[in-house]
Amino acid sequence: MFTLSGRANVELHRGVSFDGTVNWRPAGPFVSATFHRPIAEAQPALGPHRSAGVLLSQRVEVKRLLVTCLAVTGHDTDALQLLSATAAACAEHRMVRFLLDEGTPVRALIATLRRESQAGRWQPHWAPVPPSFLDDCLSPDL
Repeated sequence: MFTLSGRANVELHRGVSFDGTVNWRPAGPFVSATFHRPIAEAQPALGPHRSAGVLLSQRVEVKRLLVTCLAVTGHDTDALQLLSATAAACAEHRMVRFLLDEGTPVRALIATLRRESQAGRWQPHWAPVPPSFLDDCLSPDL
């Protein structure tokens, strides 16, 4: 949809409010976000005992966003194909962080790509990704 409209990037917004003590250790990745900034800006104002609020915004490449959306909705086959193409481009420039910033769903798909590579089951419609790059993406140091 975004690519068809000529957009390579989109801006996502997420409003967060805290009641009581601020503990900035989310249990998982934020999947819920909005493209409409005023909606996100209203979120930190919610809650009768709000002690803090913040607006998070991030510019995201459309393809990377689509990989995440496909992953969290269980469309792994499509997500893996698109991720392999994105990972191949990232591997050329050693851009490990670019993929990992999408969080747990994409990291799990990277692990699947690595497993399939190690088992000799790389699909012909997947773009070639160096196994060493997949290993780097899954390093415990990142």
